[in-house]
Amino acid sequence: MTDYEKELLADLESSDDEETVGPFIVDQPGKKEQEQEEEEEEEEEEEKVKQKVDDTDQIGNDQNTFQEKLTNLITSSSTTSPFQTILQQPDIESVQDFKSLSKIYPLIEELKSKLNQYSNDEENDFMQLLAEINKEDNFQSDEYKFIVTINELTELINNEIFAFVILLKMQYKLVFPELESIIINNIDYVQIVMMIKQDLAGIQKYEQDLRNLVTNDKVLVVIMSALQQSKDHFQLSDADMHKVLLCGELVLELNSLLELLSNFISHKLVKFAPNVAAIIGPITTSQLLIATGSLRQLAVTPSCNIASLGVRDLSSNTRVASRNIRQTGYIYHSDIVKYLPPEIQRSAMRIISGKIILAARIDLSKSTPDGSLGSKLRREIEEKIDKLLTPPEQTPDKALPAPIEIKSKKRGGRRLRKMKEKIPDV
Repeated sequence: MTDYEKELLADLESSDDEETVGPFIVDQPGKKEQEQEEEEEEEEEEEKVKQKVDDTDQIGNDQNTFQEKLTNLITSSSTTSPFQTILQQPDIESVQDFKSLSKIYPLIEELKSKLNQYSNDEENDFMQLLAEINKEDNFQSDEYKFIVTINELTELINNEIFAFVILLKMQYKLVFPELESIIINNIDYVQIVMMIKQDLAGIQKYEQDLRNLVTNDKVLVVIMSALQQSKDHFQLSDADMHKVLLCGELVLELNSLLELLSNFISHKLVKFAPNVAAIIGPITTSQLLIATGSLRQLAVTPSCNIASLGVRDLSSNTRVASRNIRQTGYIYHSDIVKYLPPEIQRSAMRIISGKIILAARIDLSKSTPDGSLGSKLRREIEEKIDKLLTPPEQTPDKALPAPIEIKSKKRGGRRLRKMKEKIPDV
């Protein structure tokens, strides 16, 4: 090898920043700058990755924090009734804003954002979420934990709505006491109060709006009762009426949140248990599925046990149980049962439980994915409930038959005369 070739090899091995051109060695001025730019780009990418990881951790921490808030709220409410908590306030009469008494109201915005977040997520369906029931807590997804929390939260929201409606009725019954017995549904009651306020004499101008809320026969009864009561009804002060309206607004906001939760659950159930959801609603369906573990387990559950699912500890002193019904579980708190008179609730729950099992078996076989059979079963339930609500026919008193006057037979002859002779006349 010549000296010239050795010099070239030495130059190539000694420095990568040099380039040989013929017998000369020329430096590359742009190569160092290019390497520096590449290093800077790598550092920027690493910083972006770290930032994404930090943001993900922050989102996870926020989700865990919100999940902890909901869990703590449900745990504290399981030992104390919202109704007792609200009414045991020492200055309940001096409260100007009832929103301060609600535990749910401060969480409404966060709940709505979580609902939007999980509603836009199409990756997990309800079947995949139910598959996580038997997993450990560390392996359960955030969406599954959120759905389980919603099932518990709906009962708490219903209890708060009931408590605030009681407060509203305590005030408004001074104005229109008969409205409470005419309108059984609490939400309809609140909407009518927000509509007519204290204008009982002019209630006829609200007739069309009332027809949008209740049936025509109830509208007629409400109007007649209001006109009768307007002659000598009690007028609340402006401050007291303002508190009634604020309480009504809070009830309607809580009810709208409950509808959002129901729509969210129904979105998850639309392809999984449409027939069961058509009977008792999506929230109660989700509660039953989580309580039993799967749709198959729900389908094989005896109908007599369905009403017991979701019953709280009967030894709890804070729980107000019905005197006539012990099985106050998920079915008892569903919309189709909770507004019925207490004397027929047990019979209605027995009818509904049987139809739920039939609908669950239909959903398990996937024979009617559009939920039409569930709607048919719902109509059959409503017809049977209407028969239970129908008062028995009053049979008129049946008059006794007219007595038949028959003269008694009298004995005569020799035997009678002898008998009379033996008996001395007195």
